[in-house]
Amino acid sequence: MTSDGSTPGPGWHPDPWFSGQHRYWDGRTWTGDVFPDGPTESGALPQVALRDESDRPPVPPPAARSAMPPPAPTWGYSAASVPVATSVFEPWETLGDTAEPTPRRRLTTNQINALALAIGLVLGFAVVANLVARHGHRTVAIVPSPAAPLVPTVPAVPSPSASNPVSNDPSAPLLQRLVVRQPDVQPTNTVQLLDGGNQVTGQTTLDLCNGRYPSEALRSARLQVVEYDGGGSGVLSTEAVLYRHGSDAAQAMSEVRSVAAGCPNGPVVSPVGEPTTTTRFQAAPDASWPHVAGVTRQAYAFTTTDSLGVAETHVAVYLQRGRVLEGVYFPAPEGRQPAVNGETTIAGIAHIFEERIAALPASAVSG
Repeated sequence: MTSDGSTPGPGWHPDPWFSGQHRYWDGRTWTGDVFPDGPTESGALPQVALRDESDRPPVPPPAARSAMPPPAPTWGYSAASVPVATSVFEPWETLGDTAEPTPRRRLTTNQINALALAIGLVLGFAVVANLVARHGHRTVAIVPSPAAPLVPTVPAVPSPSASNPVSNDPSAPLLQRLVVRQPDVQPTNTVQLLDGGNQVTGQTTLDLCNGRYPSEALRSARLQVVEYDGGGSGVLSTEAVLYRHGSDAAQAMSEVRSVAAGCPNGPVVSPVGEPTTTTRFQAAPDASWPHVAGVTRQAYAFTTTDSLGVAETHVAVYLQRGRVLEGVYFPAPEGRQPAVNGETTIAGIAHIFEERIAALPASAVSG
């Protein structure tokens, strides 16, 4: 879409984010291919500048290049002298009809500065967009290498020294009994603490449909970990939470149910700074799953679509007993799942965590 809301045909069009350059529209979406506007009569390129906020789309420009090389732009030149841009990093090149190749044109200082500014701004927006997208549990972060984790590996055996550093809840170490652990997964995968995963303040637990959840202020301890495959992609996330009282955890479950039932059909702005998304719910996936006595369960299958049109499908399972709540998040729910204690189905994996909650001592979950 252009800045005025119209849909252009495939080709080079004025960049909706920056003045002084064109961006390629492939017929469905803008790509990362950009090209400075044609030279003026003086031979200099226009200066590339970020458009005013009211004149540009509210989302960062895309960083992805088009799948096929876009055609060369032809503005500002005669038909006998067509500029060819094989990439935004290569200089202008003139092709003629003679047998002898014509020499390259040298870039002026203004042209070099304009190209550098355009490239820097596009890459900067891409980095910011990536950081925002990685916030929260819905899009699991990718680590560079399991051999050199960025965050501590969760120990296999609960340790009081590894409890929530900002929590004074004496039962906080018990949360390590609930989450996925290294012995649960296959040897090629690793389980790691999510950045900020053992903190309550400033961290989000409930964000289904970007709803508002007053119960977030009632949490007393939290532990979220991620299982990464051999390529560094997150395949499962589990988040165990303690609330001050059992009624607080029950309130959280009620809020999830209410938000899901009233989720709007259009985009919803996040109240906690996560990306704006449109959420579409499918049928509840747990109609035939077995239940564990004493544990309340709510399971949701849904697709989120961000403002750039990127759609992702998820399954989120919420489990509650007393003042304990656990979220089990499947970022790629289609087909066979990486084994957890030998279970490779979402129903079987969720059942493992239901049983772990049921096995907690009553003194830890009452209150």
